[in-house]
Amino acid sequence: MFRFILSILLHIPLVLRIRHKMKKSLKNKELSLQDKYDVARDIVMTITKKAHCKVIASGYENIPFDTGYMICPNH
Repeated sequence: MFRFILSILLHIPLVLRIRHKMKKSLKNKELSLQDKYDVARDIVMTITKKAHCKVIASGYENIPFDTGYMICPNH
């Protein structure tokens, strides 16, 4: 949690730019769902890179792709 707060305080201009980018993409009705997903992914990748965090995803083989599912992260 400390790392998260510290990265926000150190990168306030970046946080403001990301907030503007999010609001702009949500208001744009012409963007497809994939375009909005790409914007969100770029934001997450930028935040994790600036916070020097590493995101590890595992268990893809257990996801049923032919039916629906819900993802509930632990942390």
